Amino acid sequence: PKGESQSNGVAERAVQDIEEGVRTHKLDLESKVGQAIPIDHCVIPWMVENVADLINKQMVGSDGKTAFERLKGKRYRGEFMEFGSRILHRVPEKPQGGLMTQRWMPGTWLGKRFTTDEHVIGMADGTVMRARSVKPRPEEESWRMEEIHKITGQPW
Repeated sequence: PKGESQSNGVAERAVQDIEEGVRTHKLDLESKVGQAIPIDHCVIPWMVENVADLINKQMVGSDGKTAFERLKGKRYRGEFMEFGSRILHRVPEKPQGGLMTQRWMPGTWLGKRFTTDEHVIGMADGTVMRARSVKPRPEEESWRMEEIHKITGQPW
């Protein structure tokens, strides 16, 4: 019947996929930073966005294609980093101060924008920015809960 969850199986399955992905990402991040992350933490909405993006770009449907392939007509070839990992991102504009100014800045990887394929980066001041180029930090520098606590920006 109309309004019953069983009558909307495709949408219900999509919700389950997102829930499973968020749970997996949350548990993985918690194990790496050594702390529990409350469900109302500012990083959770970014996690949901990231999981949805991963599903669209990586989960293969019964037709042998991902949602990205169905929409764009080609496989996704971009790169992903681990959610919540500390990374370095290239400053997109020419930095003030000339050639000797630092061009790679630290941040926390929060995902990618579906429309532009830009990386979404949480900054130490709590803001969130986008960058085209990122590179991972060494493993021993990759996971810091204090950096995740600094994120205050929201995806909406």
